[in-house]
Amino acid sequence: MHVWQKSILNKILFIGTIIFPFSLFAASEQPQPSSGREIQHPFTVQNNVLLRQQYQDIMQLLSGEVSETTIAFVRQMLPAIAQYPLAPYVDYRLFSKQSLIEPQQLKQFIQQNPHFLLNDNLLDLFYKKAFQQQAWQLLVDNKTLFPAKTTAQQCIQLLAKQKTNNAAKTLDLLWQDTEKLWLSGDSLPVQCDPLFQLWQQSGKLSDQLILQRAELALKSQNKNLIRYLQQLTTNLDLQKQLQQWADLLSNPQQLIAIQPNLTQSATNKQLLLALYPRYLRFFTEQNLNLTQIQQQIEDLQKNWQLTAQELNLLYKAVLQRFFDNKQPEWQQWRDQKLMQLKDNSLIERRIRLAIRQQQPLQNWLDQLSADTINQDEWQYWRAWQLQKKGKQQEAEKIWQNLSLKRGFYALLSAQTLNIDYQPVMQDLPQPINFDDLWQDQEITTILSRVIELRNFRYLDDAYSEWLFLLNLATAQQQLLLAEYALQQQWYDLAVAATIKAKAWDYLRLRLPLAYLDWFNINVADKTISNSFTMAIARQESAWRPNVRSSANAIGLMQLLPSTAKATAQQANYSLQRANNLTDPLGNILLGTAHLQQLAEKYGDNRLLIAAAYNAGANRVDRWLDENGGKLSMAEFIASIPFYETRNYVQNVVSYDYYYQLLLKQELKKFSKTETDRLY
Repeated sequence: MHVWQKSILNKILFIGTIIFPFSLFAASEQPQPSSGREIQHPFTVQNNVLLRQQYQDIMQLLSGEVSETTIAFVRQMLPAIAQYPLAPYVDYRLFSKQSLIEPQQLKQFIQQNPHFLLNDNLLDLFYKKAFQQQAWQLLVDNKTLFPAKTTAQQCIQLLAKQKTNNAAKTLDLLWQDTEKLWLSGDSLPVQCDPLFQLWQQSGKLSDQLILQRAELALKSQNKNLIRYLQQLTTNLDLQKQLQQWADLLSNPQQLIAIQPNLTQSATNKQLLLALYPRYLRFFTEQNLNLTQIQQQIEDLQKNWQLTAQELNLLYKAVLQRFFDNKQPEWQQWRDQKLMQLKDNSLIERRIRLAIRQQQPLQNWLDQLSADTINQDEWQYWRAWQLQKKGKQQEAEKIWQNLSLKRGFYALLSAQTLNIDYQPVMQDLPQPINFDDLWQDQEITTILSRVIELRNFRYLDDAYSEWLFLLNLATAQQQLLLAEYALQQQWYDLAVAATIKAKAWDYLRLRLPLAYLDWFNINVADKTISNSFTMAIARQESAWRPNVRSSANAIGLMQLLPSTAKATAQQANYSLQRANNLTDPLGNILLGTAHLQQLAEKYGDNRLLIAAAYNAGANRVDRWLDENGGKLSMAEFIASIPFYETRNYVQNVVSYDYYYQLLLKQELKKFSKTETDRLY
């Protein structure tokens, strides 16, 4: 054992002799109905300073490679932290360090911790460690206690059965189950390989099964699996067929050239329909004109006896790919097909085009389904069209009804009518009573873990535990948990609870006044408002300070490292801020600075600032240039080409207004700059 390990053990042994006053439900700590905003924790954190230290010391001891001696020492220490909320994480770490997990220990742990987030992971560890140690009898003996759930576990369990029982009847049943696992279009876990090798050696793998699995792989467009399956057969015809499929998945641009050589089958027809949209991506309107497209589809229909529904799939793919083609011949053909297909997503796109081109909308609005036309956005534009026709009273009635709702088009309707806007707002009754939470042991147990994980700044783990907790809670408990989180200044967890509860009208909980002082400080010398910058942060991250997007945008205001560095340099801030974007304060500093840079470019126009923050200023400038400065504010927002940016702008403007309400500020739906400008 290393010297540092001995030192920690000595510390643990010393601390472990101390008796700590700690009980989650001690009589002296029974929570009482709270008054006003005051609440009690499920346990008193102040009493757990030493327990926290013990926990950290033990977890450090279990980091890296661990000897059996160390594991034995740690087990002696477990009683000292048995009631500490994060004790299950120590057990989990211990299980993970063992070469083999003893079933009764695992059973006892799960019984004692039935709602531990990582229980499924432990079951997976049990199976995989037994697999590594070839403990086949152990697996068979405990198949009822720990039934296989995942594909990997099922493969391991079947392999264990094969290794422990070679009776012909048993093997027949086992190979039948193996065949069921084999027939998957996905690549299977490596734990399945030994089982499939034995199955194949027993002569159970046929060309028919290879073909069946290849067809499933084809539906998943899993070309690597198809190439693997090709190696398993000696049938030349089957090899050729699988080669064709793999080649087409790798090179969909060859679809039209290769399709005459494909065997006429339902599988090949489905492949053709699935790959046609990918085929079209390789062409522009310059090198694939309407006449060629029509001829292609006519040939495909003739060669493959396409049904009307299958034919429509091809037409839809063409329309999606070349929707904005400017050629008059194409536009006429497009509109005819749209009328025939009556596809809501394509019709909505056509309405946005009509809005951008300031054409009549009614003909296209009439093509929407009943559910779609009743959405707030299309009701707004229905009223717009009625107003254009001189039917002012009908239009105002629709806008009036919309203005009573919550959302962007409710806000815009109030602006259009020049009336005040007060969205529907609900709240928890006062005084807030948390008894429904404190009397639920499952909730208090998990909540205690969240508290401790947040204390250690293990924010991702705390967030995962919180989501796990929300899944167990009732709708009313979810609202109480949102309130609890808000009072702890866990803004991200409060938002998550309102989303889970679908508590859209609970604006105080949905839009916490997070980091308000820091926003106030950072906008004090800027033209942008605190409500607007907070709306941006709420939309960007839902107040998760350490969240990272797939594009590597980081933190509360989702800054790209490159943007953060450029902003820091331009604003003469330390580059150290740009290197630590999960720090809320630095993220707010740079995020508000970047917003101010956009405000200096676009003036008092949150629509353009928000759009540029989301999609980039270059794109916004290009959209404005293409529009030619002729669109109203409403027309511009509705015709933003990207769904994400369009939704983003609408949410930010709505959140800005809600924050104005929550901050009790003078209300401003839209600025004069925003409403008067032509876009």
